[in-house]
Amino acid sequence: MKKLELLLVAFAIVAIGGCGGDDALTGLPEVPDLEYGGGDFLQLMDYQGRARGYTVHIPTTASEDVAAPLLIMLHGVGQDAPGLRSLAGIEEHTDDLGWIVVYPDGIDESWAVGTETSADVQGVDDVGFIDRMIDRIDARLNIDRERVFAAGLSNGALMTHRLACELGGDIRGIASVAGAMYTGLASGCNPSRPVPAMFINGDDDDFFPWGGFPAGGGERIMGVLETVDWWAVENGCGSPVTTDLPDVAADGTTVELIDYVDCTSGAPVRLYAVENGGHTWPGRGGIGRTSLDIDGNVEILGFFGASLP
Repeated sequence: MKKLELLLVAFAIVAIGGCGGDDALTGLPEVPDLEYGGGDFLQLMDYQGRARGYTVHIPTTASEDVAAPLLIMLHGVGQDAPGLRSLAGIEEHTDDLGWIVVYPDGIDESWAVGTETSADVQGVDDVGFIDRMIDRIDARLNIDRERVFAAGLSNGALMTHRLACELGGDIRGIASVAGAMYTGLASGCNPSRPVPAMFINGDDDDFFPWGGFPAGGGERIMGVLETVDWWAVENGCGSPVTTDLPDVAADGTTVELIDYVDCTSGAPVRLYAVENGGHTWPGRGGIGRTSLDIDGNVEILGFFGASLP
């Protein structure tokens, strides 16, 4: 688990709100009711006897008369929800689109994905927590349950795969950034419906190497192409179409798009392979060389069906 331990150091950010759970928990501070008109709303609930928290961002463009897509943003190990929010900056686009974005916080800045994170060791049920979170948001806001998506970085990327496998009935698409899939999850993954899957990975990522790495207990984090191929087979995809994208920025990177669009399930699979790219969110930053040839947010939202200018 040395790679994941390194992430704890690399992403050392002070946690601002690392809790989450159900409607009423004695001793929790009062939080505002969700309201239209725009704003950030910290929500707390008790789940598994723990205080769990998540921040819901409602743009001024959202309306209670129109069902809005919901985007779940999942941070990495050693990072918290505010840290990912600042790094990704996806609201620059979702605000204009009228999308609601939610930033949940993992336990000890980690998600229980089966790789011996702190959340794993403590027996945290993050799938159940996120499932409950979606239901609570749906009970308070007009969201489109056919357009609930998850995007994650690093350990958060691993969590998107787990959600696709175990909450496929709720999650309509995932975007895995600087992460891959865990063999222990892949061996038992049986989504209840096909899930579109998108990936952005750099081939010079020291934390999630292109070819994968051991994850303990005889399991491993799969390589990038191995993960993409797994989803392509799962979604009944044929051969991919490969395109070299324009090298528009002098940043030392280039991007190859590997697109599986001929999928019998109707759920496409897509990889943005960043040559010389590090452990980053393209267009924004991270650890290592960041590609500016693509805007990761634009590509993610476009894959999820957003109509962008």
